[in-house]
Amino acid sequence: MTEKEFIDIFAENLIGIMQETGTTQRELAKDSHLTEATISRYLSRDRMVSSRALVNIAIALNCNLDDLVPLYDLVD
Repeated sequence: MTEKEFIDIFAENLIGIMQETGTTQRELAKDSHLTEATISRYLSRDRMVSSRALVNIAIALNCNLDDLVPLYDLVD
C-alpha cells in the first residue's frame, strides 16, 4: 500500500466515523488536542496522520485504531 492510499483510506474512515457520531471538525480538534487546521488537512488528504494524533483521534471518537486505519498491509 502506498502512503497516498493509506492517507485516502484514513480520510474516508475518519469522515465516516465523524458522520456516524455527529462529530464536527471543531469538536474533534478540541477532544483530540489537535488544531482544526490539522483535522482539516487529514480530511482533505493533505497530511499523513502521526501515531500520536491517530491515538488521540481514536480516543476522542471512542473507536478502535483499526476503525480508522488499514492495519493489514505495509505502507511503501
